[in-house]
Amino acid sequence: VLGELPEHCAFTLVYGVPIYWLAGLNSAPDRFLLNFLLARCMALFVAAALPTLQTSSFMGNALFTVFYLTAGFVISLEN
Repeated sequence: VLGELPEHCAFTLVYGVPIYWLAGLNSAPDRFLLNFLLARCMALFVAAALPTLQTSSFMGNALFTVFYLTAGFVISLEN
């Protein structure tokens, strides 16, 4: 796992950075870094917890959506 960690981080940066900014999510640097860290952790957790690709893809997307809506990435916490 430690040997593949740099590759996974590079993959997340290549696809995550443009999508984060193009989606117009919260532009604060701390929110972006928190998103990067938690997205990686959540993806590894879902992949390890669920037995098949189909169930992990479905549950991963459901968890990510709830996470984005409630963590202040899409909806401002001040509203």
